Amino acid sequence: MYPYIEVFNAKIPTYTLCAGLGLIVSITLVCCFLMQKQMLTKYISVVFWSLLGLFIGAKLFGVASRVLNDLYNGGSFDLLECLDSGIVYYGGLIGFIITIKLLCVKKKLRFDELSGIVAFCIPLFHFFGRLGCFLGGCCYGKVSTGLLSIPYRIGFDGCWQSRYPTQLFEAGFELVVFGVIVYCYIKNKYDKNKLLDAYLLSYATFRFVNEFFRGDELRGVFGFISFSQVISILVVIYICLKYYSKGKVKNEKS
Repeated sequence: MYPYIEVFNAKIPTYTLCAGLGLIVSITLVCCFLMQKQMLTKYISVVFWSLLGLFIGAKLFGVASRVLNDLYNGGSFDLLECLDSGIVYYGGLIGFIITIKLLCVKKKLRFDELSGIVAFCIPLFHFFGRLGCFLGGCCYGKVSTGLLSIPYRIGFDGCWQSRYPTQLFEAGFELVVFGVIVYCYIKNKYDKNKLLDAYLLSYATFRFVNEFFRGDELRGVFGFISFSQVISILVVIYICLKYYSKGKVKNEKS
């Protein structure tokens, strides 16, 4: 819609601007909570190094979705073209969490001390990211004349069409989840160790449904299901198996 913003005759991608702002706000919030709990020096290096895992994961999933999409639709793929693919939020999310866990193990730190804070900073970051998607013209919804559709233009040269604002659907969802998790964390309304899993489960469920309203073809679609929906299913299965096994062990001990 508005892919670029001109600042001093320089074109800055609106997605980069929004994502960068979201990253700054989210990391600042993490540092504030860590400082409040006197754990800033303990975990600050883990938080910043995990950003590397975020970027690597986002790019790897972007390449993977492009390769799988090309194989499904054409039976072959061009690696150089696939390397020029975009990024995938799920890849960044998974890369970020895995990197934090690995660093905590290496430094002999407790992942559960950090996971509760991470749980509400992730949706806050993604809220800004999806606003960037909306302004930048990616991750757009299908053409529709329903009540939830809005006039939308893809790129400066595109024509205006009524589409589902799937980016705003997701941004709104992430903002609500952020508020709920922050409230639960501050008021101790929920086990802080389970807040990250609660976010993953809720987001995977929402993302699976929201993908049916998406209209962009580059995200990787295999028949009636998308790449992100496959990941959503795997995330839900992982969370369910995790708590099933924990409950089974607990019952055996009792």
